[in-house]
Amino acid sequence: LEDFAAYCFNKSHAVCYAMIAYQTAYLKAHYPDCFMAALMTSDLGDIDRISIEISECDRLGLTVLPPDVNESFADFSVVKGTNSIRFGLGAIKNLGYNVAKAIVQERKNGGPFETLEDFLFRTSSILNKKVLENLVKSGALDRFGSRASLYGGVEVMVKAAAGAAKQNSHNQALLFAESDPDATKLPPVLLPTIADDKRQNLTWEKELLGLYLSDHPLKEFGELLGQVATPCGDVTLEMAGKNIRIGGVVHEVKKITTKSNQMMAFAMIEDLSGTLEAVVFPTIFAEQKDKWENDVMLLLEGKVNDKDGQAKLLVDKVWPLAEVNAQSLGAVVQTKQSRSPYSPNRSGATSNDAPPARSQPEKAFLVDLPTAARKDAIEQLKTLLAAHPGKTPVDLQMTTENGVKRVRAKLCVAVSDELRLAVDSILRPGALHR
Repeated sequence: LEDFAAYCFNKSHAVCYAMIAYQTAYLKAHYPDCFMAALMTSDLGDIDRISIEISECDRLGLTVLPPDVNESFADFSVVKGTNSIRFGLGAIKNLGYNVAKAIVQERKNGGPFETLEDFLFRTSSILNKKVLENLVKSGALDRFGSRASLYGGVEVMVKAAAGAAKQNSHNQALLFAESDPDATKLPPVLLPTIADDKRQNLTWEKELLGLYLSDHPLKEFGELLGQVATPCGDVTLEMAGKNIRIGGVVHEVKKITTKSNQMMAFAMIEDLSGTLEAVVFPTIFAEQKDKWENDVMLLLEGKVNDKDGQAKLLVDKVWPLAEVNAQSLGAVVQTKQSRSPYSPNRSGATSNDAPPARSQPEKAFLVDLPTAARKDAIEQLKTLLAAHPGKTPVDLQMTTENGVKRVRAKLCVAVSDELRLAVDSILRPGALHR
């Protein structure tokens, strides 16, 4: 401890951090656009951090604009006099930082790209179908047409760029090629006429930029969610055991199939304030199978769980957000913390507010862990067991080099067929329990 203190708390070290804190605070206070652009550039490969920083930009009154081939640089940059920051081309997924720098360099050398044909001709050497798709879907080519039309014409643009590359190669072989004005032009590129789909554009932004940038699909439900839901970012460990509702967009869904072809899911729910993991057990999953897909907007009700030091929602009810009516929902019913909404009688056969019937403690609920059990499976098992509180102790058993090892877990469960099925679904066929 003394050695650590000598390093961590010496005065020179503290002074250095104090100076950095002062300098960065000064820059953020007096040059917020430049400071935030530099901060996001430093986190160029970390979309989670960029998402947090874009929220901070919004709080500071700064607008983060989608990428644009005529205004963006490879890094995040300030749009002078507008209180805006332009998304960096280098932050577009799967585009490539070198491609981003090449586009910017060509713009510096030859001026802004005047037309789509001008852009295709001058950057033909770095364009392929993947690059063009990523530029279109991220919004970087929006100045040349609707995103839907551009995406529908990707094949046409690929052929035009290939033709331009050959033409450029031929021109370089001719000494006086620059004297021919047609040698630096492409014939018009005819794109299909397709109206933009706002929802599709936002989905593409989420895919390529890692977040919704030009808008958010939940904004149209802002008033409703303010009445009936708790913001995901406001759910804390202190709320453990409480029944709440959250509304948001589904993403990063992980589905687990049981041996009897039933499924459960672990899904991240995102709203305007942040994200929260939702745990969906087989009974609930079966009721709304088609809802657990990326970009589906849902209202969820369930109990907050604090197992493993991270707040999660154990889902009990599901509604498509577009079908929700604030007046028909009613208040969230708070159940006693000792009861789980996933116990066998959750359908209402016995009131959640009634004291549980006295019974003799059951024998231990034995979970036989596979020798090569994955870490994420163990974490899911902990969450599952915590969601089924009861009086039966839990024993964990594993075969090791020194024989069979059996330990008593620090929790008790209510044994049910649902619990057995859910444990099977997590540990797969290698797990035997009784």
